[in-house]
Amino acid sequence: MPPTDADDMPERGHAYVGGLVAVGLALLGQDATLHGGRPEDLTLQHTWDAIGKWATHADPDLIDHYLYQPTQTYSRAADRGEVEAVIALAGAARDDPHARLRAALNSDGIDANIVDGVWVADCGSAQPRRYAARIGTLIDRHTDRYAVIARGDRGSCVLLCHKATLAIAESTTRIWRVFTKRSMLSTPASMLAEGLPTGMTFPRTPAAPPPEVVAALASAIGVEVADLTASLHGLS
Repeated sequence: MPPTDADDMPERGHAYVGGLVAVGLALLGQDATLHGGRPEDLTLQHTWDAIGKWATHADPDLIDHYLYQPTQTYSRAADRGEVEAVIALAGAARDDPHARLRAALNSDGIDANIVDGVWVADCGSAQPRRYAARIGTLIDRHTDRYAVIARGDRGSCVLLCHKATLAIAESTTRIWRVFTKRSMLSTPASMLAEGLPTGMTFPRTPAAPPPEVVAALASAIGVEVADLTASLHGLS
């Protein structure tokens, strides 16, 4: 367990605790990621949530005290590069609440930026719906409310999610589709990769406002529905 205020730890001790935390997270990260869904990934994620901020206190000059060379078969040790990566990500997460998610997107080859609360990505020649679903699935592991715009050579796609309710629209169709996750294990990728799930459908035209359910969904997420519809009409 990390120290608490009641422990009255001297400030210098924070650097040593931070170093231990960084090394431990680096070891866990050798077989896991902060954005996966496997048991080892979840272990790393829960551990990071509990103590990851302590890695920001680590002093790089003290790391070598905790780096060991394995001396037994199958034993493992973190190297300096792995530990420094943990410290860097912890520092980035302190200043940017989306740092871990950005790292997850980058590791999956996705260059996405937040524009007025919406994750926007250029999908090139990829199918926009599938690309938006990939992004949504990664975001889904960090938050249950988000908006995604994927746009590229083949049009654009808007994906909204608030808890178990999702909405999707594509520039190549004139329909808004609203549906719900079938189970806690459902992800945008599993639901949208091969087609569109059943749900409520609403016509979409440039002159008409979006359906009330979509506007309410955007409001709950905290994004402007007009920005979402503009991205669709611009590539219709």
